[in-house]
Amino acid sequence: MEPPCKQPRISAQSTPKDVSELVTPCYIGYKSVIQRNSERMLQRAKQLGCQLRPHMKTHKTIQGGVLATDGTKRCITVSTLAEAEFYADAGFEDICYAVPITAEKLPRAAQLHERCLFHVCVDHPQAVEALCQSKANKPWSVFLMVDCGYGRDGVDVKDPTSVQLAQRLASSKGTRLAGLYTHGGHSYDASQGIEAVRAVAQQEAEAVAAFARTLRGKPYCLEVPIVGVGSTPTCSNPPNQFPSEVTEMHPGNYIYYDTMQQALGSCSEEDIAVRVLTRVIGAYERRNLLLVDMGWTACSKQGEDQNFGRLEGHPELKVVGLKQEAGLISSRDGSPIDFAQFPLGTLLRLEPYHSCAHTKQHDKIYILDEDRCTVLHTWPICRRGFTSEAARRGAALVGQENNDRSPPRRWVWLWPVLLAGLAVLWMTSKLPALTTSSNTSLLMESNDLPSTSETTTAVTREMTTFYMYRAQSDNDYDFQNVNAANLAGVMWYLEHEVVFAQCPRHYNITRILRYKVSMKTPEKFNHNFSQFWAYDKGMCTSPACGGDYAQHGFNVGCQYEVVSVYPGAVWYSLPGECPTTPLVAKGKHCKHLMPGGRCDRPTGEKNCTWSAQKAGAIEISELEGIYNWTDFCKQHGNEYILPFWDGRGDAVHMKKRLRKVLELFHSKYPDEPVDLEDREGGGDVRPKTMTPYNTFPEADDEKAILPLAPGKQRRMNLNALAIAVNLLLPWCVFCFVCCTLSFSWHYQAPMLAWSTVLLGLMLAAFTAKLAACSEETDPKWYAFFSFAIAAAVLAAAACGEFNYRTYNVAAYDLKNMNAYPDVNPATKGQQLMDAGRLYFVDGSALDLKKAMSFKNDDTYCVAPIILGKDQMASYDFWAVGVNCCPGQSPDFRCGEYNNAHARAGLRLMSDVERPFYRLAVQQAEAAYNIRTEHPMFFHWVQDPVADPPPAEQRRPVVRARVAP
Repeated sequence: MEPPCKQPRISAQSTPKDVSELVTPCYIGYKSVIQRNSERMLQRAKQLGCQLRPHMKTHKTIQGGVLATDGTKRCITVSTLAEAEFYADAGFEDICYAVPITAEKLPRAAQLHERCLFHVCVDHPQAVEALCQSKANKPWSVFLMVDCGYGRDGVDVKDPTSVQLAQRLASSKGTRLAGLYTHGGHSYDASQGIEAVRAVAQQEAEAVAAFARTLRGKPYCLEVPIVGVGSTPTCSNPPNQFPSEVTEMHPGNYIYYDTMQQALGSCSEEDIAVRVLTRVIGAYERRNLLLVDMGWTACSKQGEDQNFGRLEGHPELKVVGLKQEAGLISSRDGSPIDFAQFPLGTLLRLEPYHSCAHTKQHDKIYILDEDRCTVLHTWPICRRGFTSEAARRGAALVGQENNDRSPPRRWVWLWPVLLAGLAVLWMTSKLPALTTSSNTSLLMESNDLPSTSETTTAVTREMTTFYMYRAQSDNDYDFQNVNAANLAGVMWYLEHEVVFAQCPRHYNITRILRYKVSMKTPEKFNHNFSQFWAYDKGMCTSPACGGDYAQHGFNVGCQYEVVSVYPGAVWYSLPGECPTTPLVAKGKHCKHLMPGGRCDRPTGEKNCTWSAQKAGAIEISELEGIYNWTDFCKQHGNEYILPFWDGRGDAVHMKKRLRKVLELFHSKYPDEPVDLEDREGGGDVRPKTMTPYNTFPEADDEKAILPLAPGKQRRMNLNALAIAVNLLLPWCVFCFVCCTLSFSWHYQAPMLAWSTVLLGLMLAAFTAKLAACSEETDPKWYAFFSFAIAAAVLAAAACGEFNYRTYNVAAYDLKNMNAYPDVNPATKGQQLMDAGRLYFVDGSALDLKKAMSFKNDDTYCVAPIILGKDQMASYDFWAVGVNCCPGQSPDFRCGEYNNAHARAGLRLMSDVERPFYRLAVQQAEAAYNIRTEHPMFFHWVQDPVADPPPAEQRRPVVRARVAP
């Protein structure tokens, strides 16, 4: 039954908090069900020994993607390039575009290919050749699609040319065979129940596994890292075990499910997580029908023979028909409806027949709490379409014959201004910075500064050996493609992220492992350490690490005290085989291309930079004095009560803990060398000549500020150029970004317009990095400039977006819509849905006697546009306005209502106001016994070309209002 939510009420809140406050029709989802469906499929994939690569096409949300990937934001499938861009923009990695690629899409796909780990799919020789011949900066990662019996796409595994395609992908320098991909879509036709679905799943898996064996075996001997199968039915009811060749499964609909999946046995009704929320807007006892505000624009017409789904809590009702903006509901068995249960405004929830199709109808989904009434979140849905944002707007607003009316690109000339700003920034990096002595801040001349030779020590090339540590569970892991630390770093990690107030410890960590690491970097690399890269599950978490390793070699990364309060804490990254590839995909081909830096004895070659061997382990319980961990957890559970953890955050106690750990290691392993330890467990024992990547040794104290020669005085210089740059350039950046986001460029190329914000923030970040890495002791100019640029960019983005949304977007939309002359008001509105400006035939006027208003904070006024005095079959054209009908209805004083020459209309563009005008029209229908099929709303004017959009179209929306 319908949950006992609050009664519908008028709300002035900006964000609805209760389902009764939502403007219908809209899309809602149950958070607990979505989470349960996601966790269940993750667990099922784990049990089957597969990597889950969830498909995003059902929900198309970032939040859903995070849940489906267990928070990793890795390894997903999409069905359009727009979806791929949507998720790449949100930081997702390892994205598979699971539709056969063709040549005309390669330029757009290449941008994704450069940004992240991105896979494409092929099943045709022409597409394979297009990829092999494309001039990409790195090889394409390509899945060969296999037909497992579905008959939609994929190569025939029995056709010899299929093997030839795989060989071509594996041998070409421009491509890399990522694996095989198949979709068991014929499981949707399995009408014999769960066993029939399982049979399809078995057939699908065996077909692609057999083809994988063929490619891997003689005489082909190809590397096939990934073999992917699945659809939601076959993954919801899989066979007991997939063939060993199968490594991935890629369902998508499971996160929401729907009534079609329930019929297939994939789920129960409790697993269906989404609904289309609609309101009753009409009741007709004579025809035994209810009218709701859900048409095919909110509810896909797929599943028409199944009544479009099922009404939650009302098994006696069914949806019998959908118009564009309205739907009809009748009783399922023809019995009379109890209309007393369904007064106007009653909320109904439709369980969709196919949730993928329903999602596409909406631009957001409201996520509800356990009570299914409280609105917790609003998740935006990807609505980018198949082409660029500009093309999407054009398709939605403009007829093809009016494309020549697009706003001109007036702001292209501003790009040179940005480039000039970057050039000025580069110049400022060469300016003298403020330095500070113990008593005063002085601006030093260049000849006062120590030379590089005086401050930089030469990098040693001898092999260096020292200890590294890891905190680990009882399980054993390979010591490569991981992060390690010195002892101070490990102790910080234990104290802040592992040992909590209650048992058990995070990640079930039980011990500290010690490794003896030897390292030697290549001669051409100017530092002993590379950039530090974070690793997770055997894979570098940043796409930039691949370029670093390719350029400098597989060197050990280093990072000094990031957040640690332990003195001298250091973190390391140890690149091994295939550091940019997930564990399940580290095949022979990958290991050959990226062998990593681990070897038996480092030589300084790019792929032989470090070695490691175990040098002991101690139990954390030994340090704490716990002899029976299980009993301790039952009796106490809080490890912080133990004396070992006294004085957390205190430097003296931290040093005591470090010494105790060292003493335990030395007592357990007396034969291991002591001189490889850090000083007191935290100090840096590496020679001063060892310089981390992108850092420089500090000058000696006596050289930091050079002594003055006798009789020479230091001058207090004010750098006029630096002052001018820091004051004027942020203002120029503000003007440039604000203008770019305010006007037509934002409308026609929004991604490019917003890229100016990104460039501005990158400029601020670059300057902040200069401040952080400057050899000067007080780089105030850089810090001030970074803050000023960031503030200017953010302020400009806010002002530009406000100007655009408030004043300009409605004008651009209207300009791009069609204009129609000599329109008879008796014409059906459905024929002119793309109209922006209408000129009605002579004699057209407003029928003020049929005016009506609807009050909801503001008063929404409507009056029909008519020709003559005869009753019309349908009143589809209405003049509208806000707060311009002060008297009792009928009363209408909006626009140029008293202008005898006015006979034109300017289209209402506000989506927020439109539902309230519809309610006013419905009241007019009831009051005057008239009919409206497709109401369209216009502002009544004499000349819609000369007049700007009315104020109500340009005003900002400060609150969301919901009618009763």
